[in-house]
Amino acid sequence: FGLFACTDETEQVQTNQEQEVRVFGSVMSNSRVSFEKDENVTHASWNVGDKIGLFTEAQKNLEYVATKDGIGMVEFKPSNEPLKCVDGTKVVAYYPYSATTQEMIVPLPNTSDYVWKDMKPFIYASDVVENNSVSMKFKHPFAYLKVTFGEDDLPDYAIGKILNTIEISTSGANLGVTEGYFNLNNLQQTMTQAKPVITVDADNFDLSASEFCCYIP
Repeated sequence: FGLFACTDETEQVQTNQEQEVRVFGSVMSNSRVSFEKDENVTHASWNVGDKIGLFTEAQKNLEYVATKDGIGMVEFKPSNEPLKCVDGTKVVAYYPYSATTQEMIVPLPNTSDYVWKDMKPFIYASDVVENNSVSMKFKHPFAYLKVTFGEDDLPDYAIGKILNTIEISTSGANLGVTEGYFNLNNLQQTMTQAKPVITVDADNFDLSASEFCCYIP
């Protein structure tokens, strides 16, 4: 009896000790980091080097980096300070990582004026640590408008059918964020500066070669 009591006590101490936690993340089907087409289905995927930020009650804005490309669950590794906590600890995460934050308030990317290929849509997630790891499914606070341009969508006088920019007017509603932030505590977004026009730089896309497709938050 004494031996079993000692074993139980040892296991209890190990369980309550803070340990370095493995971090995994996936992107929900209606969220997008980059886009890959497979049989006409657009998937969300991570790229090597994508950086997320992590928060717990004890640790703030830890920088973690995707270790591989992939659709689905990908492991992230710490750039500097690792996540250390016990099972049951809540972890909140966001993408893209920003070194300048105000506690759980993080900046939103510019959705009003951007180069499509460099666009990093904002997504967030939360979950609790279990068995010394945490697996989070990221989602986004924005709705997305899918826009596709083909060669026939440009006027005949457009030499070479090169698409430079797409401009979308939102009829007076300020839907394009130029400056804002997202509160990870209450999941509220605030636009401190916004425009009624969204301009996307297509970076001289040749429509005679293929269609141009993008998702506008």
